[in-house]
Amino acid sequence: MQSYAPYGFLQNPAYQCVSDYSDVQSGVLKSDDQIVGFGWVVPSPKIPEFIISVGVGVTNDKVSYLIRDDFRPLEVSSNVHTPFRFGYTIGPAPEVTAEYW
Repeated sequence: MQSYAPYGFLQNPAYQCVSDYSDVQSGVLKSDDQIVGFGWVVPSPKIPEFIISVGVGVTNDKVSYLIRDDFRPLEVSSNVHTPFRFGYTIGPAPEVTAEYW
C-alpha cells in the first residue's frame, strides 16, 4: 500500500479565482491544520473568512485522540490521494481508516 502525506486538497469543480484572490467564488476543500479531517474554506486558504471542518476522533483504552498533535504517536498517513478522494490511515494496530470524497 502506498503512503502519502496526510495533507491535501479535494477538487471543487465550482471553484473559480476570477482575477486575484480577492475575487474567489465557491471555496476550497482542504485538509484541516488542527484536526485529522477536511474543511470547506471560503473563499480561499489565503484569505479565509470561515472554515467548516469534519474530523476523525478515536478513543482507545480511555485515551482520546482528537487533534493532530494527539495523533503524532499513531503514524497518521494517507492511503489514497486523488483529486476526488482522500483517505487517512491511522495505525499501525489497530488500524483505522477514514475516507472523504
